Amino acid sequence: MGNDLRAFMAENIEKDKKILFTASSRMVDKDGKKVPWELKAINAKEDEKIRASCTVKVSSKRGGVRMPETDINKYIGLMVASCVLYPNLNDKALQDSYGVLGASELLKVMLKPGEFADLTTQVQTINGFDVSMEQMVDSAKNS
Repeated sequence: MGNDLRAFMAENIEKDKKILFTASSRMVDKDGKKVPWELKAINAKEDEKIRASCTVKVSSKRGGVRMPETDINKYIGLMVASCVLYPNLNDKALQDSYGVLGASELLKVMLKPGEFADLTTQVQTINGFDVSMEQMVDSAKNS
């Protein structure tokens, strides 16, 4: 194994590739072709920031202890929105066309539930959440 840290240096890490994903077959160009969305991965620091923005302290039913609770729907919406490069979900004209304010709110009205679920799955995959807990445990056992 050795103590060579070169493989861990930022300049030697394989860069994430932007990927194209057709989030909806309903969104077509002037020639009737489906328009793919451009997605990117985020890093753990960006994810932590998103998660923190979705977490509040709530009083427990016993003893009034305040415990952190994450609004998972808000978290998923913000995480997915942060991974979409195209279309620009922060575009005012696009948001105005759907009558919403905010990228994650735009996704919720722009896509059908199944489309949003498929986009969420794709975003989770590009961010490394494609391995089940069982697979990670098996991998750790075999290491």
